[in-house]
Amino acid sequence: MTGTGTQASLRALSRLVKKSFLMLGEADTRYHVHELLRQYGAEKLSEKKEVSSVRDRHCAFFCGALERWLPELSGPRQLVILDEIEADIENVRVAWELAANQRDVTRLGQGLGSNVKYYWRRSRHYDALAVCQVAIDALAQVDPTSKVFPDALRVAASALTVQAQNYLPLGHKTLAKSALERGEELLGSPALVNCDTRPERAHLLHVMGQAVMPNLEQARRLHEQSLSLRRALGDRATEAWSLTYLAGICLREGDLPGAKQLCQESLALFRAEENIGGISDGLRFLGQVAIHSGNYPEAQRLFGENLALSKETGSQTWELETLVMLAQVHQEYGDYEAAREGYEASLSLSRLVQGSLIETEILLFLGSLAMDRYNCDEAERRFSEALTLSQ
Repeated sequence: MTGTGTQASLRALSRLVKKSFLMLGEADTRYHVHELLRQYGAEKLSEKKEVSSVRDRHCAFFCGALERWLPELSGPRQLVILDEIEADIENVRVAWELAANQRDVTRLGQGLGSNVKYYWRRSRHYDALAVCQVAIDALAQVDPTSKVFPDALRVAASALTVQAQNYLPLGHKTLAKSALERGEELLGSPALVNCDTRPERAHLLHVMGQAVMPNLEQARRLHEQSLSLRRALGDRATEAWSLTYLAGICLREGDLPGAKQLCQESLALFRAEENIGGISDGLRFLGQVAIHSGNYPEAQRLFGENLALSKETGSQTWELETLVMLAQVHQEYGDYEAAREGYEASLSLSRLVQGSLIETEILLFLGSLAMDRYNCDEAERRFSEALTLSQ
């Protein structure tokens, strides 16, 4: 099947390759059309007035593909699926814009999850925000008297929630809270009184729990409400994420046994789902518990395993956080050279991650490490860099 959903046999494709109408990439099994032939085809379609029909089929195919990809982005094939989306990201972008221009609620609902999750996993938060805004603007124009209006409200609320989730790593907490308030308002609309909005509410509460930090009491209440909804829905994948964030709250409160138990519960769920990203997150939290418990060899083992998984998932954000934690373990353990290498690697990576807020913190860690090594000149330089960056 071609990218627009047209059936084509391997024999037919081979004939087209031999005639140079198609090209088969050396590094993949994807077929490509020369740009001149693409332009010629577009002109012929325009002459026959078939452009709109072809674009509509293209939109339907890729919005449907995004829907099919979503479950696999939390399973064992998630790395393969991320690469597939990467290969078709321009097709996805064109399809998304057409769905928005047509105010097609169904297709926007189909494509939202995978579209933003791809950018989230690639640490491309600004791109995720743009995807959400396109959907939000389009859905705001749906006729309130139409049959699809309730679905439009639900998809818009989801887009606002994901938008808030991507504002937070960029440091835009006020914008995140505003988006969450708008999402909550949409879910409270009378048009949804007979609709099951538990999935959207569970996600909204989860992100609200992140947005209210460092207020641990509010965060715990919101995450517990989200966890309750997710358990009622039988959604084990998202239940595991709620448990992970509750473990983080326990850790901040100094409840190490509670944090460890919740981490182990979430990690068991992630392993059952073969969710590599979740497993990576669970290992990182268990490593933090080990640090606070003074068990540095265990922390080093857990962070080392997590670092390998973070690189495998392609998430620069997770890799960055793990590098910093592993460097802290080395510093506490007295292995100053390994700590310096870890901080330097994380500093370089922090400058590649969209919206990274950790660069100043890493410079402070490097200054602290220099003090531990009695290198006052180096410490002064690092602290000065951190001060300049924070201004």
